[in-house]
Amino acid sequence: MSLIADEIKELRQLSKQLAAGKVDGQYVTDQMKIFKETHKRSELVLKALIACGQPHLIEGRMTGMNVISRGEFITDAVAIELETIQCPDRDDKIITRKECFDYSGETSNIPTCKSCENFKITRRLVFPGKDTPGLIK
Repeated sequence: MSLIADEIKELRQLSKQLAAGKVDGQYVTDQMKIFKETHKRSELVLKALIACGQPHLIEGRMTGMNVISRGEFITDAVAIELETIQCPDRDDKIITRKECFDYSGETSNIPTCKSCENFKITRRLVFPGKDTPGLIK
């Protein structure tokens, strides 16, 4: 699992612990400071990669450095539907995975969507542990 994925899991656990009264507000504040610093450093790495002028290599490099993963850390249906991604077929518009799934299901969009990496990940997340039905085989 990646650094960001680990932090998302920890934040979810921290939220549950706070709601259950298992941790106090100061502990949560201290943890949030750590997460914010990690986020800043991840953002600096991303900006450096963008500045190198090779945006097509960013995902591979960030994944290789274990800063990000390819979506496998998303575990609940609500998070899957609400996660935002860029849709290359719609001029890189930011959409939710639910919108991606709906858009890719339209007959006119199938040819372009079936080769899209975001679409492939969305299908794997919607149908975990199964051969992806439909377009991806």
